[in-house]
Amino acid sequence: MIVFERASARIVTVLAAAVVLTFAVPSAWADTLQITESGTFASGTPTTAESKAGEKFSFSFDVSSTPTVTTPDVGTSFQTTFTNFTYTLDGKTLAVTPLSLSFFNSSVGGLFDLDFVGGDFQLEGDQVYKGTEDSPNIKTGTYDLASGSDFSDGGEYTPLSGKVDIKKVSNPTVTPEPSSLLLLGTGLAGLSGMIRRKFRASKSA
Repeated sequence: MIVFERASARIVTVLAAAVVLTFAVPSAWADTLQITESGTFASGTPTTAESKAGEKFSFSFDVSSTPTVTTPDVGTSFQTTFTNFTYTLDGKTLAVTPLSLSFFNSSVGGLFDLDFVGGDFQLEGDQVYKGTEDSPNIKTGTYDLASGSDFSDGGEYTPLSGKVDIKKVSNPTVTPEPSSLLLLGTGLAGLSGMIRRKFRASKSA
């Protein structure tokens, strides 16, 4: 009987602590952000799958405001994933996808790079995230391209000008949801109540 009482008491205590800790966990908010950029390739731009001198281009893609970092270099840069990438050249949508997306600290030029098979967009300007490179938070806003921005095919570098827009395209999501927490809490409470009922029944038997 004593062993059963102590075991039941421990289970009830653990369940109660789990309820408290579950409701005490802060919610993680994340927005989906759309990043867009457009411009005209300067004369002398090499012709690649993504570029041609004098042609207008634009691209857009989505990222999380609290991105999953794949390759952090604290104090310098980080790589992350993206979705819904679209690219147009001379008004035509091209079936191209970047190999990687890298964001940079202001100390090394800021903004971000998009690396393709045939060429790279190296966009410099303000740093567009706060926090550290292993735990960044991307900011919304409109950012001017700095003079160091260019397109390269791996050999030639041609300057780029324009603006990068980062805007929210979805409402924040919360993980876990309050309703889920409530269901978990009531489920644990119900389980602990059932254990207490069995405990009382064993004492009266």
